Amino acid sequence: SVWDNLPSNVPPSIDYLWVEYRIDGGAWTKIISFNVDVVNNSGSLLQDTNGDDLGDGLKLSKIFQEVVANITGTGTTLELKFTASANGLVTEEFAIDNFRLVENLPSSVISSTGTLSALSTTYGTASSNTSFSVSGTSMTAGITVTAPTGFEVSLSAGSGFASSIVVGSAGSIPSTTVYVRMAATTILGNYSGNIVLSSTGASNVNVATILSTVNPKPLTVTGVTVNNKMYDGNTSATLAGTPTLSGGLIGSDVVNLNTAGASGTFINKNVGNNKSVTITGYSLTGAQASYYTLSQPTSLTANITEKDLTISGVTANNKIYDGTTTATLSGSTSLIGVIIGDVVSLSGTPTATFASPNAGTAIAVTVVGYSLTNTDA
Repeated sequence: SVWDNLPSNVPPSIDYLWVEYRIDGGAWTKIISFNVDVVNNSGSLLQDTNGDDLGDGLKLSKIFQEVVANITGTGTTLELKFTASANGLVTEEFAIDNFRLVENLPSSVISSTGTLSALSTTYGTASSNTSFSVSGTSMTAGITVTAPTGFEVSLSAGSGFASSIVVGSAGSIPSTTVYVRMAATTILGNYSGNIVLSSTGASNVNVATILSTVNPKPLTVTGVTVNNKMYDGNTSATLAGTPTLSGGLIGSDVVNLNTAGASGTFINKNVGNNKSVTITGYSLTGAQASYYTLSQPTSLTANITEKDLTISGVTANNKIYDGTTTATLSGSTSLIGVIIGDVVSLSGTPTATFASPNAGTAIAVTVVGYSLTNTDA
């Protein structure tokens, strides 16, 4: 077939095929136009690609072809119009099969605003909250918010925390606050990662968490006492009581108190009351021991009492009855029981007294007046 272009090179050509549309009775808009090939005068209809009513694109042939064009706008009634112009000077035939309308829904878009803060907590305790906001347009479903390992999310600041939640539903989702915290069950360590916002038909959006920390849970030892002792020249203390872990274990954690290396040390070796004692050596064992820290017992005291010494080498002299109880002493005196390394001397003017002035044998003699001197007396 030969399609005519009269007058020559003056658009639009006499022979053409057009498709137009209008919405709610508005103006007609041309979206597909086939015009005569005026450049090459091939007698064919070519698609107009630039709106100048001259054929310069796709060539119509005797084989059905689908031509696609976009319809834009909003309203309730859509009208399509097909216009064919052929002067009939020669055989000019065409065929049209159908119009196919394909809905092109707007893309679902997830948006987020706000920057998260770093968090810190103790094992077994949920952290404070940080937050961001999420919204969505043209959604086909709600937005799933999935927290990375160690974190949990909620739509409420004080409850409802979980590893993932769903915000909103299909349609438009207004800006909604999402609260983020570290879970109480998160074991100690440093954590980070992306909170993933996802929904059917939408591209995922990542919200970065800031490096956050879970610290060990502190435990203490209670039930420990310290025994008083007699001066022995050192600071070692003997522990007593029933040592017990205090502070609370989490869940079914296996943690035991190891007492094998526990010991006490007085602040110094000197005699005194309510002397401070430092405790060391208690430790933790068990599968989850590394999740905890242990504080040794504090504020413990005990007494160091004086050590008794004995004077040896002294004898009481016999005497002839003189009606008095006065006794005299002889011999070389020495101290028994001094701690090795201590400097202690015996001094004073001793006085000896018989228990009775009467004549007799093996009469008890009491001695007074000796005293101790020097550095460690």
